[in-house]
Amino acid sequence: MKNILGNIYKKKLTESKKKIYLGFFWLLCFAALNLNPEEINNMNSTQLLRIASPLVLILFFFIYNFNYKIIFFQKINVNFYLFITYFFLLIFFTLWNVNINSFLNIYWGLLMVVPILYIFVFQNDSDQLKFFLLLSLLLLFSIFSYYFLKIVISMILLKKVIHLYGISDPNFFSITNEISPRSSGLSRMAIIIYISLSCYLVTDRRKFYVKSSACFFAIIIGTIGLLFQSRTMNFIFLIFTILLTLIYFNRKSLINRKFIFFLIITPIILTNIYNYYAFQNTSDAQYLKYYDNHYNSEKNFNLFDKSKNIAKNSIIRESDENFSSSRFDIWRKTIEISKKNILIGYGFQSDRKLINESTHNVYLYSLICGGLISALLIILISLRGAWVSLMIIINFLFLKKNYDSLALISAFLVPLFLQRGTLENSYGIYSIDFLFFIICFFINEINYKKKLFI
Repeated sequence: MKNILGNIYKKKLTESKKKIYLGFFWLLCFAALNLNPEEINNMNSTQLLRIASPLVLILFFFIYNFNYKIIFFQKINVNFYLFITYFFLLIFFTLWNVNINSFLNIYWGLLMVVPILYIFVFQNDSDQLKFFLLLSLLLLFSIFSYYFLKIVISMILLKKVIHLYGISDPNFFSITNEISPRSSGLSRMAIIIYISLSCYLVTDRRKFYVKSSACFFAIIIGTIGLLFQSRTMNFIFLIFTILLTLIYFNRKSLINRKFIFFLIITPIILTNIYNYYAFQNTSDAQYLKYYDNHYNSEKNFNLFDKSKNIAKNSIIRESDENFSSSRFDIWRKTIEISKKNILIGYGFQSDRKLINESTHNVYLYSLICGGLISALLIILISLRGAWVSLMIIINFLFLKKNYDSLALISAFLVPLFLQRGTLENSYGIYSIDFLFFIICFFINEINYKKKLFI
């Protein structure tokens, strides 16, 4: 009997070690974020290690797990080949247009291929994919906490009320001397965490103090996400709260249903209280200004732009800035350039090369970078992601089928990135959005196949 129990324990320990080992390789995919391969000659040793580690170490994984290669030929997965074709088309057009683009930008394609191959290896292993998602959420929470702690410390030391729209501090990454995420990026992190904690609360059956703590953090982080004043993320917050309301009225048997009311109302109340307090003392109210020009040196960077007095405007944005942040003009330019040769794209980051701007739309980015075929591929991927997520959400809301917390998180996060993709490049480029999108996409595929639908 002891030998049997010992063997079971050893087996579980081995499985746990393997899961952690595989999770480590997945987290390596995050190492190269916010680095530009075109600046490789100016990178320090830390940046070089970061930009190389995803490719080198995950290649090491495939070499020493050679048997995984046969999985790509066992069963054709249409979704997988849609992704792969999209990546390689953009790599091809990058090399095709080296007179316009930099051949170094093919690195973006290689970076996008690596995690999708890794995910595809475990396409039928729901537990492993969910573990990857859990690790990703923990990493995202750590990064967000680090940035926000810097903001809180600045507020305390400088005794200033900080309006969170437009913040950026190059000292956040003192080792690599990089610009920190903008307010929209930090808002995205906060809303992802808020949605994840909310999904956890409506499905989990743990002790009351654990659920109460999760509810508290969800409310605080949701409030912070709103305070960054990202229009896109605030809209996504609104859509998600509507879905939470539907859960409240349609899933009355949920054990944690009582938390939903606080998850919806409290962040809105706290946001209004903060904004009311911030505008009361307008003479001292300043906000951290984000410098879009990354060439500004640290010495020239002003932590607080005192020339901006909130009393002069009832809003925080620049007075000459239009509501769309010039997106309509950018989209018009993108379409005009793409129409000149609708089938041929210009490769990764060609929007930066040709219009000196991000296209702020995943479909137009695909069009200018990979031509019409790439745009159609990303549309097909998006439609598939939307359909599968919708079916899972409908089954949860109205057919009252149960899912575990990570499965439900995946179902709600994919629509977040789909919505964000209409106003940002989002999952069309190598980014946090892309890494979360593909892991949630394939978790949803597993759940979609397991359940019977209408």
